[in-house]
Amino acid sequence: MFRLKHINTIVCNAEIPPIEVNDPDKTYPYPDVFYNVDKPNCKLYVPKGCEEAYRASDLWKDFNIMEMETVIEGRTPAPSPGERETIYDLQGRKLLRAPQKGIYIQNGKKVVK
Repeated sequence: MFRLKHINTIVCNAEIPPIEVNDPDKTYPYPDVFYNVDKPNCKLYVPKGCEEAYRASDLWKDFNIMEMETVIEGRTPAPSPGERETIYDLQGRKLLRAPQKGIYIQNGKKVVK
């Protein structure tokens, strides 16, 4: 099975793990949202004290779950030493720099310019 290796970090600030919605009238989150992500090798940062809830969730349990200290809204944890910030387009292709306008993924978050 092809794995999308480009997504290596996700930050979820929700204290209660979001769940998949299988209702076709709903567009987000949508079914199989992470079907192509290499979950065991993808770091999932969750709020401190919430790791157990994420491990019990069918959607999140297979990720490499790590608790983080309190998050300031709109901020993600700094990359670990030796890691750089990575930027991807919506097709999962790594970009050398952020586009001047459009939508892209930076540090696991959607950015709209």
